[in-house]
Amino acid sequence: MNQRTLHNMRIAAIVACEIEELAPRYFPLLDIVKDDTNTTDVRAYCYAELNDEAVELQKQLSDKYLNWCKDCEELMHKIDPDRMNDFDNARQRAVEAIDMKKNPRTPNTNKLLFEFNKNMKAQKTILSYLSAKLGKGNLRIDEKDENEGTTSSTGNISSEECIGKEVLFAHCIKPILDEEVLIFRDAAFNKTSEIVEDIIALCDNILNSDYPEFPGLDENCSRLAEVCQQDSVKGIAKPLLPLLKIIANLSC
Repeated sequence: MNQRTLHNMRIAAIVACEIEELAPRYFPLLDIVKDDTNTTDVRAYCYAELNDEAVELQKQLSDKYLNWCKDCEELMHKIDPDRMNDFDNARQRAVEAIDMKKNPRTPNTNKLLFEFNKNMKAQKTILSYLSAKLGKGNLRIDEKDENEGTTSSTGNISSEECIGKEVLFAHCIKPILDEEVLIFRDAAFNKTSEIVEDIIALCDNILNSDYPEFPGLDENCSRLAEVCQQDSVKGIAKPLLPLLKIIANLSC
């Protein structure tokens, strides 16, 4: 595995966090008003003109987001081109929100932020899959490492790459894993199922882990994945299951 590819994956994860910090500052500044030009729908809305602060934040968010997408697509081209369509579909929807290309269906700007975050979450999940593929140790990425001046094509993971993989886990996988685990745990808590206590314990163990080599992480994720197959919680576990499977690909 090429060290430059690993480094670029880390940077993509860090920039994703920066984008998620910008979005909550931008979307609340949008002013949504009734669309008086629409005589057929009294519930039609449109955007008012942006103030100077909103214009500046829109540019910052748009530039950073589009550059991030470009970098991620380059990584996907090297690691897993099959995921590019899903990533691009989410990108198109996110850009529509940033650039106000479609009139809003509601005057609530929180809904716009929710939709943007939903698409970012889908893209970050794809980024997590790429991280897991890098962690398998069987990839052959034949490209010259500009930092080392050598070509890496054996697919073997060095100790430096294992250290980097912990960073990948912290930035690419753990945040979205924690988010889904929390959502699942809260939803399961409202169930009267006899397995609720087991679910809460397993979820808490996963939430307390910091890196792939955390003792018992693999086991807790595997056990939770098995529990998630039970009929009483299967429906609410769908978003979580793919992330649990990713953990199995992270051992050095």
